[in-house]
Amino acid sequence: MRVLEKDLIGTTLQERALFDSSIRQTSNEGVVIDTLQEYDLLSRADIEALDFASGHFKGLGVNDLVALTQQYPEWVKGEMELTSGSTMTLLCYEDFFDNPAPENLQEIHRILGYDDPFITHGPGTAVLALAKDVFLCS
Repeated sequence: MRVLEKDLIGTTLQERALFDSSIRQTSNEGVVIDTLQEYDLLSRADIEALDFASGHFKGLGVNDLVALTQQYPEWVKGEMELTSGSTMTLLCYEDFFDNPAPENLQEIHRILGYDDPFITHGPGTAVLALAKDVFLCS
């Protein structure tokens, strides 16, 4: 699979080659990430994030992934701007530290068949609040 040029803004030639050699499209909705020859380019946090995502979301199709992401505060705050005809909106980093509203948690459960993994398997509300405070102070 060729990564689109717009997706590679700010990447090095080495990173572009890594994308081209490691990612291949299997269908309109699926990709496979082959064994990375340059595994050391990923941080421990990168690897943990990829493991978390593949462990919780690998069975979802594109439509379910879109519906799922639209339940989180960063999307909800920008949704009105996007539905009014704009094709782009700015997301606020601090919104990524907030949990979804209760009605959105119900929809997440419907989509996944289980509770929001960011809450059930994440760092916990207290740690998340502390991380947000640290982020906002830096």
